[in-house]
Amino acid sequence: MDKKLIFKIFCFLVPLYILLFTSEIMLRNIPNEYQFKKNYLDSNSNKLKALFLGNSHTVLGINPEYMSINSYNAAQVSQSLDYDYEVLKKYENQFDSLRYIIINIDFSNIFRRLENDRNESWRVKYYNMYFGINTSYKPENNFEILNGTMRNSAHKFWNHYYWKLPDFSCTDLGYCITYGQNPNQNFIESGKTAAIRHRPYNIENFNLNIESLIQIISFCKIYNLKLFILSTPCRDEYKNLLDYKKIQLIDRTINNIVKSNSEVYYIDVNNNINFTAADFFDADHLNITGSKKLTLKIDSILKQLIHNAQ
Repeated sequence: MDKKLIFKIFCFLVPLYILLFTSEIMLRNIPNEYQFKKNYLDSNSNKLKALFLGNSHTVLGINPEYMSINSYNAAQVSQSLDYDYEVLKKYENQFDSLRYIIINIDFSNIFRRLENDRNESWRVKYYNMYFGINTSYKPENNFEILNGTMRNSAHKFWNHYYWKLPDFSCTDLGYCITYGQNPNQNFIESGKTAAIRHRPYNIENFNLNIESLIQIISFCKIYNLKLFILSTPCRDEYKNLLDYKKIQLIDRTINNIVKSNSEVYYIDVNNNINFTAADFFDADHLNITGSKKLTLKIDSILKQLIHNAQ
């Protein structure tokens, strides 16, 4: 090969490599909620009495500030049940005071697995790179620049380094405050969008998620923990677009599991009339007011359980 050509290729590749390497390092240095929650659990998991897990219905629906016992919201957007279990395993030797696990299971997550979710699988990288949970060995899940779109990376880079904007909106106790009061939300449109997003009824994923739930229950038995399965409030504009037979399948499966396991409880507030339009950000997520109301309800249930045990 011509030496001049080799030199030209070298001169092209070296700056490109330096650019990619620098970009990767700078993207990794941008704080994110996964690293934030890991740091909190690393330091405080031994003090927790209650741990909340699940997807966006929990991370936007539970504010531990209103819990009367030491609690933390370790849920993440699109976090599937297998990753909930991985979080428990990661800290199982540090949960010295833990007594209660509360996890949302409903239409939004029971038919979905993060790693094979067409729209959300890019989030796997956060567990690999920042949370210390290495369940995927795909190269793209170990590098910022290989995962997600160039546009999203540039947007994140620009917001952090140029505009100095907050990188995420979690409280110290893990509650996401991105969505505030929004009583004028178009529930019809957001309900339709969410129903379409949750509509792939993957029975294989359903069975895998039930296996993950059984693993979580076994974990609870080993460590003498109470498990609360939570179905969070949603608007009719969302629920009415779901497959009713699949809803029945979810309820029937969970009720059978509860009947077979004395340490498992089902809190279904999906149809609770106490939650009004003013409590919702969109058709399937609560806002600040709604999350306070739901958290206080959970706290009341735990208080009663503690009182009955005395």
